[in-house]
Amino acid sequence: MEGFLNQLSAVLASHFVAAVSTLVALIGTSLLPIFREQVREVVNWALAPLKQAFPWDQPTGQHHKIMQPTAVVADFSLAEVFIQDVGGVVASYRKLSSYRAIKECVRYREGVSADGTATDFSTMRGTIVQTRSEHGFFVSEIDLETKVHRGARITNIYQAKLIDCFTMDEEQWTQEIAFPTRQLTLQIHFPAARPPTFVRCFILEGTSGREIVGGASIIELFGKKGIVWELQQPRFGGIYKVTWHW
Repeated sequence: MEGFLNQLSAVLASHFVAAVSTLVALIGTSLLPIFREQVREVVNWALAPLKQAFPWDQPTGQHHKIMQPTAVVADFSLAEVFIQDVGGVVASYRKLSSYRAIKECVRYREGVSADGTATDFSTMRGTIVQTRSEHGFFVSEIDLETKVHRGARITNIYQAKLIDCFTMDEEQWTQEIAFPTRQLTLQIHFPAARPPTFVRCFILEGTSGREIVGGASIIELFGKKGIVWELQQPRFGGIYKVTWHW
């Protein structure tokens, strides 16, 4: 009888060990993908500064968002591009905006896209602390010099000179909605000797653009042909593009 009990205990013990081993293996198999993912995230975080230095990891093209934490919303913005010569070599950008502060702020950022070069940045209100290039956008940090309290309204005009931005027969302009905006009017002014002949509108989604039929029109602006696009409640963070032949 004692021998039978010893044999039974041995069998039960072996089954218990096998069951525990199986359970541990199952738990390990389940946790392994999670562990690998965590290790991958840690490695990516640690190598991020080095990765950004690699030329093959730099963003390409100009359609990269300059999204930012925003302290203001725009009740209205009028963005205007003035092409000053028939070759499209010299142009200027002007954006008139009426903002409302949604939290206390002293600084905010304005940006302008440019396929060529942008220079001579200016602001009607405050001073430009710095302007840097970010993936096809030139972004200026503006110091308002006095604290703007929540609910206060700000009106500002931001301007820049554009060089070599419109030299092709088919050209484009992109406008990013960097602030929550109720209404945006985009106007592109052309030389009288070289008006636009055809216009198309898009909203960029990832690497492609979705066409917006009937978005913009070619109309008379101060006695010359120009493009006007009225956007009601444009998408915050959206990038809107106008293309034309001339």
